[in-house]
Amino acid sequence: AAMLSMFLGGEQTGSAWADVLFGDVVPSGKLPVAIPASEDDAVEPDWKSRVIYTESMWTSYRNTHLKFALPFGHGLSYTHFVYSEPQVLEKRHLLPQWARAQVRISVLNGGTFHGAEVVQAYVRLPAEVTAPRLILRNFQKTSQLAPGQMQTISFFFSPRDLSTYVPGRGWVEQNDVEVLLGGSSADIRYTVVLNKAENATETTTTKAPSSAGIVSPLAGAAAVRAAHQE
Repeated sequence: AAMLSMFLGGEQTGSAWADVLFGDVVPSGKLPVAIPASEDDAVEPDWKSRVIYTESMWTSYRNTHLKFALPFGHGLSYTHFVYSEPQVLEKRHLLPQWARAQVRISVLNGGTFHGAEVVQAYVRLPAEVTAPRLILRNFQKTSQLAPGQMQTISFFFSPRDLSTYVPGRGWVEQNDVEVLLGGSSADIRYTVVLNKAENATETTTTKAPSSAGIVSPLAGAAAVRAAHQE
């Protein structure tokens, strides 16, 4: 089973539904929210006139204690995408003046349909820093890729991207910040470590188990459409 959601669609919603269901358009959207697994996994509403946000930044995918039926950034397609090992560039003279590091990753359309992928870049600050364990810092969408076509995505990270706010001190840049790259907050393909220290020029790359081969059951509709056109 699969679920389609267009949130607040306009007057052409019906046509859009038909295009997706019959395979004329390959879905490429990603959830801007996380869908809780139960009401216990959502922030409980408070009907008082004064509400204190005690959850602070630890909401949605940033809260490791919550469970989700559909994770933040999730979205299926009629095709699937393969991520290559990322490359990291930290040499200051090769970067824009405002950037601390650049991370490049290539995405290959490994399926049989045209499609686009939204690559998401999360950061994980050192364990001793009081911050969520996963924070979305950037995302980029590829162009429509033909089967077998590849595109390279570049992410630039500023000192602010690698910082956390400390009361009384302001934004403090951190060492050994992990950058996690993937198709959703729960589908991390690679992790690289950016080292701010002047003598730490090497980076560590870790490949995570991938769900790249999981394709929407609605791909059957696209296959039927393709067969009909033949």
